[in-house]
Amino acid sequence: MATVGLYQIQLALVDAQQKLISGADTGLSTDGVYTVDHKDLGTKTANITGLAGTIAKIYGNNNVQDVTVGTSEPTVALDINNLDYKIKQQIKGFVSDT
Repeated sequence: MATVGLYQIQLALVDAQQKLISGADTGLSTDGVYTVDHKDLGTKTANITGLAGTIAKIYGNNNVQDVTVGTSEPTVALDINNLDYKIKQQIKGFVSDT
């Protein structure tokens, strides 16, 4: 397991065509990229899992007959100390009903 430090995390929203959503009203900032740094009291951890697919053994006649490997499903779990509430709601996909 590799352990490295975090300096900053950058977050952005993308649309269905994987284009960056920018603008003060629709994106996370005017240029679309939000940097988690000292104003948010930093990020403690970023745990990345699921990089390799799950191996499943298929048994028959009391032996392993075949082995299949599922697709990988990477996920990242961030632990941010004090993320802005509005940004948190946007990255979760919640929209204000005013």
